[in-house]
Amino acid sequence: MAEENQTTEDVSRETTLESYTQAQESADTTDTTDITDRPEWLPEKFKSEKDLAEAYSNLEKKIGQKEEDLKKQWEKELQVEAYKDRPEKVGDYILPENIDQSMSADDPLLKWWADYSFENGSSQEEFSTGIEKYIERINANIPDPETEMKRLGDNGEERVQAVELWSNKFFPDTLRQSIESITETADGIMVLEHFMEQMKDRPNVQSESPNKITMDSLRELQKDPRYHDPVARDADFVKMVDEGYRRLYPNGT
Repeated sequence: MAEENQTTEDVSRETTLESYTQAQESADTTDTTDITDRPEWLPEKFKSEKDLAEAYSNLEKKIGQKEEDLKKQWEKELQVEAYKDRPEKVGDYILPENIDQSMSADDPLLKWWADYSFENGSSQEEFSTGIEKYIERINANIPDPETEMKRLGDNGEERVQAVELWSNKFFPDTLRQSIESITETADGIMVLEHFMEQMKDRPNVQSESPNKITMDSLRELQKDPRYHDPVARDADFVKMVDEGYRRLYPNGT
């Protein structure tokens, strides 16, 4: 009986010891698993990789906002630097001395240049330089009277005077300005001299006496394109021919 009781106690002790051992092993396994699942590179202040990701995302937002603020600040500083030499308003630009101040007020080109310069932060010096460069280019295309006269030879002045007299007599006042621009160059003088030569053999009703005007001469004039051609028709030329007929037939017969 005593042996039986001892055996029972031994079994009970063994069972208890086994249960304790299993529980301890289970606890050790759990601790080991938690330590094993945590990455070695994860800083101690973060409980998990998710915590680290959230912290990094928040940091990126803060850095991004700071970069945006810095960008705006830089842009503002660059704008101030770019416009530091610009006048306070567009009307403060001063025109160069060689520009007619009275004519410049309504000049659309000068107004455009002033607006453009102001919008782009140009200084007074840059504004004036632009105008001077433009004037230089225009002047480069203006004929030099002395050079053009030399091209016409020793009798250049006489040739110019002859062309001007003929032009004033032949062309109407509406074309006077155009003819004057042509006579500014030697080439223009030579072109008009060619016309003068071609017109020599044509009868001029206005310069002839009534006795010299004939039906044949008037009919010859009517063959001229300036009389019969709708495109080349010249009102003054037509008037000259009609005047010839009136002088030839004063009574209308």
